[in-house]
Amino acid sequence: ELNSGNNIKIGLVKIKIQLGEKFQELKEEVAMSEIEKWSTFLNNKFSIDLTRTIHNYMRLAMADIDEKYYTLGIFDLIKIESASRTAKLTFNEFMENGITQDDLDLRKNNADEWSRLIKKRVEYVKNLKEMEEKGLTLTEQEQDAFRIASDNGFRPTQNDIVDFKEKKKNKVDLVPILSERMLRSQLNNQVSKNILTAEAQLANYREDLSEILSYLKNTPPGDMST
Repeated sequence: ELNSGNNIKIGLVKIKIQLGEKFQELKEEVAMSEIEKWSTFLNNKFSIDLTRTIHNYMRLAMADIDEKYYTLGIFDLIKIESASRTAKLTFNEFMENGITQDDLDLRKNNADEWSRLIKKRVEYVKNLKEMEEKGLTLTEQEQDAFRIASDNGFRPTQNDIVDFKEKKKNKVDLVPILSERMLRSQLNNQVSKNILTAEAQLANYREDLSEILSYLKNTPPGDMST
């Protein structure tokens, strides 16, 4: 029964991606005709919501997604395709570098947290790619530590990358260092939140004080209640 459900989901994904391919071909035909712009053509033929759906299917068709990911379903494929474009990676690269099996388990149990996680992983894979381009290659354990640190707000600076490269040359394990950076980021984030809370409370206090002073200024002494 479970396999049957997956087969139906995969079949629907295939149909929608094929629709995207057909619309991509139609887009090329419209462009060749030079009669009207593609956006004008769509807006004249379809509603806004349907036009958005068509664009999503076209993007999936262009993404060359490995069929093993079709079991995610069309809505998650659309989310991940959007995230992969933001990260400037292919869909398959984003999945291979940014999403773990534990993440996929989370998807089944907490849809909201899964959606937030996809957004977090954009920063992770972008920074991981930048480090690799600068000659810094992490071990599998270091990648795990960096992913966790990134999920908790750590963003490596250029100085961090230089420092990490130097430590790698000296055979230093980056796992404890990345764990320490994660804790520091969490602390900094909490401090920032506390500052914002204090600023909001101070603004409310000033507003209340202003109202009191205005009342005192405009109320005759004999009219004030004791």
